[in-house]
Amino acid sequence: MDQSELVAQFCAITSAEPSLAEQYLAVNDNNLEQAVALFFESGGASLESQVHDPTSANPQSTQSPLQEDPVRERIQPVTERLVNPGEDYAMGRVHQRGQIGIFNQRAPANVFRDDSDDEMDNDEELELLRETVGQSELTPHQSRLANLFRPPFDIMKNVSFERAKDIAQVEKKWVMVNIQDNKEFACQQLNRDLWSDKDIKDVVRENFIFVQYANDSPAGEMYCGYYPFSDYPHISILDPRTGEQVKVWSKVPATMEFLQEVHEFLANFSLEPGHRNPVADIPKHKQDFNHMTEDEQIDFVVRQSLNEHQQSNDQIDSDSDLYMYSAGEDDDEDDIEIIDHGPQGTSTAASGSTGAQTEKEAGNTHQPTDVLPAAENEELTEQDIFASILPESIPEPPADPKTTTRVQIRLGSGKRIVRRLNLDDKVRVIFSIVKNDVPEVKGEYFTLTSERRNLISLLDQTVEEANLKNSSIMVEIHDE
Repeated sequence: MDQSELVAQFCAITSAEPSLAEQYLAVNDNNLEQAVALFFESGGASLESQVHDPTSANPQSTQSPLQEDPVRERIQPVTERLVNPGEDYAMGRVHQRGQIGIFNQRAPANVFRDDSDDEMDNDEELELLRETVGQSELTPHQSRLANLFRPPFDIMKNVSFERAKDIAQVEKKWVMVNIQDNKEFACQQLNRDLWSDKDIKDVVRENFIFVQYANDSPAGEMYCGYYPFSDYPHISILDPRTGEQVKVWSKVPATMEFLQEVHEFLANFSLEPGHRNPVADIPKHKQDFNHMTEDEQIDFVVRQSLNEHQQSNDQIDSDSDLYMYSAGEDDDEDDIEIIDHGPQGTSTAASGSTGAQTEKEAGNTHQPTDVLPAAENEELTEQDIFASILPESIPEPPADPKTTTRVQIRLGSGKRIVRRLNLDDKVRVIFSIVKNDVPEVKGEYFTLTSERRNLISLLDQTVEEANLKNSSIMVEIHDE
């Protein structure tokens, strides 16, 4: 059926004008039934605005305007730069991964800059506080607490444990590590009282690469695996060359006490090549058997078994010697002389001597402090001179500022012994006291140093002559 016949039929059915019939037929692709239905549905309205070119009409134009769904315009692709490389991203990373304190303190973006050795003035610290505590997030009371217990971001290095050792080797500094547990208030006291002190900041900044880790952080967990401990807060000084712990604090020290101990450490320990540092006496951590691995438990049981076997053999040998001594005891009974040392070093014979002989022998029983003649000391080595000094139990003199003084004797483990001495006591008396009163050095060869002077060369000088009044003396144990 051609176009004219379709138009004639459409006009006969709808009584519409031929031009209007052509519009409806064009819209419905010359489908007479659809064109008639559309005509009555639309009320015979003209479709001239929807049909511009009947020959170019697409299939979508066959749908009724009432049946068309609204289609949202396609979203155009947009490319934008969210952050500048190396700037805001680094800041966001620090905020995301930075250490968070118990009072929600977080390190600001610029506290770990490379030029952290420069001191910050008050304006910079105020700006640092604003960035740290977040004025919009905390109340004024919380802000004051956050400032009071703020970690020492200005002296800390934001590096890993291994990286801290590498930096310390290059800069020839010691590594100071502080491990904190945010659940322990003592750790917050450390931030408040110790790390906020200006003198401590100066000495730490000048001589140490300082890092502070939370115990549950990756770096903190790695450190705890290398150097197990149980008490918080934990502060230690490490040799960056060997990783050896040379100094440990396991409590919150007083500010002046900590500063004094750090200065004493720096006076006795050095990273210079050829310097012989004192032997660090760090107490070993006792590992819980229940937390050991299977291999560690097997090694522990084997060591315990070997120790018990060795102790059993030693006991058998001791019993055998005792039996042999008892068997021959009766033969030499008449030759045994029992000596009873009196309080003044005198002795009395229980058998085999007369009263006159007893008095004569009593005058010769006092052992001198120096076993070898003093005239021979110049030809002896330091070890020989040291061996000639015997341990003695010397009572402390009464306190008298005119005739006595107090000295502090320090061991590598941090143990201290405060002892009162007479000003006219010889320096050798100090060696005798240490040999007798300090269990850690019994049977060991050690040196005493004060202000980098070896006191073995001052044995015959008095405490006053050696300038040891109110001094601190370091005990250094040597392996012979």
